[in-house]
Amino acid sequence: MNSNETERSESIVAGVMSLSMLIAAAMLPALIVQERVLAQEIAIPAIAKHQGWVTFVQFTPDGKQLLTVGGESLQFRPGQVNLWNAENGDLIQSFEGHKTNVWSASFSRDGKQLVTASYDGKVLVWDVEKKSLVKTLDKHSRWCRSVVHTPDSSKFATASEDGSVIVWDAETLEVVKTLKLHDSAIYQIAISRDGSLLATASVDKTSKLVAWDSDKEIATLNHDDAVWCVAFSPKDDVLATSGAGKKIRLWDHTGKEQGVISGPKDWVTGLSFSNKDNLLASGCYDGSVQLWNTESLKNEASLDGFTSSVWSVSFSPQGDSLAAGSHKNSAIVWDVASRKQRLGPPLAKKPEKPRPEKTPPQK
Repeated sequence: MNSNETERSESIVAGVMSLSMLIAAAMLPALIVQERVLAQEIAIPAIAKHQGWVTFVQFTPDGKQLLTVGGESLQFRPGQVNLWNAENGDLIQSFEGHKTNVWSASFSRDGKQLVTASYDGKVLVWDVEKKSLVKTLDKHSRWCRSVVHTPDSSKFATASEDGSVIVWDAETLEVVKTLKLHDSAIYQIAISRDGSLLATASVDKTSKLVAWDSDKEIATLNHDDAVWCVAFSPKDDVLATSGAGKKIRLWDHTGKEQGVISGPKDWVTGLSFSNKDNLLASGCYDGSVQLWNTESLKNEASLDGFTSSVWSVSFSPQGDSLAAGSHKNSAIVWDVASRKQRLGPPLAKKPEKPRPEKTPPQK
């Protein structure tokens, strides 16, 4: 190759390189934008990285935050109480103080008081605004499985493995009364929206409906197996109960059975009524979350995908979101209208797993 041809080749190469650099420079802003969009799409919210059992979920009264409680061991590691942004999944606050797994929690009507209950029987009362522990209540001799405020938040009730329910004054934090309602463990309690009735779920195969202020028992609701969950509808016209018998039973305020939902395929571990659309959500031991129409008793949707048992379900106050907590590091929030997941880890296909034959799950 002579000198003229060499110079010509070098000129062509230089031109191509210059053109390439110009094209790259022109494309750079678009690539940067694309990279940022991709980063946003794959960004994992903090709630999706949560480690530990989620034994109970509940939205704050305004629906803007989601509370999850649980732990990593029944009694050998500290319990967990976490408050998350319900929109983006960011962690807002962790309340540290429980020495064992936390089973249940309840907010006052204004969201300023939080009460949590744990495996060691301790009930902790928190000031949410100050993010501080107010007092530890130590009246239960065994684990405390459930806690709920009255609608006016003047009182709250806690239920224990020994079959008792303690009613507390929410301001003085003194015991108002103790109700001995069962000889076996109470797994959950609920208070009607008008505050007049208290319902229990017990492993003795019954649920009791009590006018707790006067200590008058309205009815004993009999079941085929252990009862683990109970919930009142928004209008107090329906009480839902379920558990190891798999069927969801609906009752009126006098204890008369109104209907039975036979759809669940496994033990039912959580129930929650929506404030609209006659919807009832259930969580099951097989990892399924389902929506039921309480008028037709038909299934509206199945939100499967958890890789382990679901322990708790909760609608937001507005009824537009549904949260669920499970045994394996999972808290998931769905948009109810679209049935699509908004927050939490990617839903995985359920693996096949052996079923215990007799022993009920230690949630």
